Amino acid sequence: MTPQLTKADRKVLKKLLKKSKQLPGGYIPINRHAESEQKYYLNHLWKEKLIWDATMPDTPEKQNGMPTHNAIKLSPDGLHYFEKYHEYKRDQFLSGIVWPIIVATITSLIANMPNWLPWLIKLLK
Repeated sequence: MTPQLTKADRKVLKKLLKKSKQLPGGYIPINRHAESEQKYYLNHLWKEKLIWDATMPDTPEKQNGMPTHNAIKLSPDGLHYFEKYHEYKRDQFLSGIVWPIIVATITSLIANMPNWLPWLIKLLK
């Protein structure tokens, strides 16, 4: 099942998808120190595991050997979120609107069978 994102989160994810396709390797550089001033609010996307911490390819390692996370990269779930989201919406539409209409139509036809069945038999003769 797809994570439940707000409309604002979906807009941010769409912008990140666009930007990751433009940049080599799909790495999107971010500044951890000025994260609150950025145009992307990413905490919810991290919690839903739609984006991952990453390190730009040319970044030198710190003295202690730990990588410097100065970029983000979309996870496979993040890359395919909108495909899954549209399938989920289509399934909701079918189960919430289309199937009840079909069932109601068949039920009303069966309930009114004494009215139209003799007419149909007479027509077919």
